[in-house]
Amino acid sequence: MVILDVNMPGKGGMEALKAMKRSNPGLPIIMFSVFPPEQVARRFLAAGASGYVSKGGSAEDLVSAVRRAVGGGSNGPIAAGAVDSLNPDDAVTAWHL
Repeated sequence: MVILDVNMPGKGGMEALKAMKRSNPGLPIIMFSVFPPEQVARRFLAAGASGYVSKGGSAEDLVSAVRRAVGGGSNGPIAAGAVDSLNPDDAVTAWHL
């Protein structure tokens, strides 16, 4: 289980996510960022993230996302408000927290 900040020195979060998923495809990874979920969550989920949590969310949002990511599920969870921004045609499964 990895909680990965989107903004990292050197390689960015997207590059780190892709590298980790290449070496360990089953590894649950939650992206953690100050960016609003509606701006970036879909991109990270498409790259293999198990979920996305905004730093503006609550500690409960993060704990719930971790529990869901570790528990598995189809296409992974989306946390902290991203659910409302998704189009029903998106190919991800949204879990309300």
